[in-house]
Amino acid sequence: MELPKIISVDDHVIEPPDLWQRWLPERFREAGPRVERQQGELRLSKRRQFFNESDDGIWADVWLYEGLGMPLVGGLASASTDKDQADNIRCVRRDAPGNASTSGSPN
Repeated sequence: MELPKIISVDDHVIEPPDLWQRWLPERFREAGPRVERQQGELRLSKRRQFFNESDDGIWADVWLYEGLGMPLVGGLASASTDKDQADNIRCVRRDAPGNASTSGSPN
């Protein structure tokens, strides 16, 4: 018996970090969303996560837009993430697929 083709509409993938900087018209790029690697602490609220920069925190990739930072967390971008790390309390870095980054250097 042939298995049906199944397309998941609930896989969590996230945009490439340069999406807006590459495709927004040039006059909007400076104000557009972007990803920066920052060192800091993850702060949880009832509705979302925040990332506060600090010299002794963890390194994470953070979406920045209009002065707000939203860290990439395992539950946001869970496609190819180890199921034990697919949660919203650990920051992830794009250069380490499947691995939540909890410490270390920016590279």
